[in-house]
Amino acid sequence: VRHPGNFDGYFAVLTDAPSERYADLAEKDGKFIVLKIKEEDKRRDIDPLLAMKLFKTMIPRYVYSHPKISEADIITYLDFDIIVADDIKKTYELLAARKRLDAERLARHYPKEDPETVSSIYFFSELVGRS
Repeated sequence: VRHPGNFDGYFAVLTDAPSERYADLAEKDGKFIVLKIKEEDKRRDIDPLLAMKLFKTMIPRYVYSHPKISEADIITYLDFDIIVADDIKKTYELLAARKRLDAERLARHYPKEDPETVSSIYFFSELVGRS
């Protein structure tokens, strides 16, 4: 994502793997952050696949609690097997435009709600075919 995708933002990896697994990446790239899953969030009483799905629901909490990335406007979840082969900036431009439209819609329908405090989740399938 960093080079072919022309992405210069932060990468955060939420993991329960040993710290040394990502130490080289974190050392070489100042915008690569390893977020370790806290012991109290680990669930050994459920199936490991279900536990991984549970970790995904914790992404915003972990991201927003980290000082370098707590102000993130957009969080993109990418599984480890995702390959980006071209510039992804247009994707984020589409997301920013969509967020502005959603804020305008929110203001019309819920005038007392602060758009900055409302979260949105976008699935990339929603963006396919739009320009």
